Amino acid sequence: MELYLANIIPHSAPPFFNGISMYIFFAGCNFRCNYCYNSEILDFKKEFLKDTKEVEEEIIKHKEIINNVVFSGGEPLLQKLPLIELLKFCKKHGLRTAIETNGSKPFSLKEILNNNLLDLVALDIKTPLIPEMLDKINKAESFFLDNKKNIENIKKTLSILKNYDNKVKIEVRTTIIPSLIYRKEDLLKIAEAIKDLKCSWILQQFVKKGKIVNKLQNINPPSTEFLNNLKNILSKTYPSINIKIRTEE
Repeated sequence: MELYLANIIPHSAPPFFNGISMYIFFAGCNFRCNYCYNSEILDFKKEFLKDTKEVEEEIIKHKEIINNVVFSGGEPLLQKLPLIELLKFCKKHGLRTAIETNGSKPFSLKEILNNNLLDLVALDIKTPLIPEMLDKINKAESFFLDNKKNIENIKKTLSILKNYDNKVKIEVRTTIIPSLIYRKEDLLKIAEAIKDLKCSWILQQFVKKGKIVNKLQNINPPSTEFLNNLKNILSKTYPSINIKIRTEE
C-alpha cells in the first residue's frame, strides 16, 4: 500500500513516552498554521510517495532499540488506511504506538481507537474552540474545510476521547505564542473545553523552527516564568486538570 511519507527519525526520546521512539512523519496536512515548523511537508507531493513495506522494514531494522512508534506529520489521519496497516504492524511486533493529530478527523480516530491500536493520543488544540480564533492561526486553503467545520470536528474528537481516556493516555497540547495565543482569557476557554477529559494539558513554548511566516520572525518565545505564571492562574480555576510546561530549554 502506498502512502505519502515525509521522514522517519529512527531514535528519539520524547518527553511523553518512556523509552526510545521511532518518529514516522506523514506528509500532507489539512491545516496551514502560521507557526508550523514542518511547512515543507504539508502538501501531497509525488516525491513523498512510498510503500508501507519500506516503513515496515525500517521498523524491523530498529526493533531491538525502540519501544514506541509515534505517527506524526502533517496530519497522519488523512491517510487512514496506510496508518492502520502500520499501526497493526507495530502492535504485531509488541511496540507501543502514539499519534499526534490536530483533531480534525474524529471518525478516523474513533475507528483506530475501537481497534485498540493506540497507546497515546496527542491532541493539538491550537486556540479556544471558536472559528474566529482558529482563523488567526490556521490559514487553510479554500479546498479544505473552513474553520467552523474544523472546530466542530475537534469538539467531536474531544467527545470521542472522553470514552477512551481510561484505555489510552491522552495529552492535549497548546502552543503559547506571544501576540496570538497567550492571554489567560483564551486559555481558560480551552481549559473549560477539556476539564472533563482525563489528560495532561501541555503548555508548549513557541519556538522559531523551520520555515515560519515572516510576521512571526520577530516574536520572541515566551519565557519559562511567563508559562509558569500562566499555569498557576489556570490551575487555580481548574485544579483538576494536570497542567504541565514544555520548553526547549
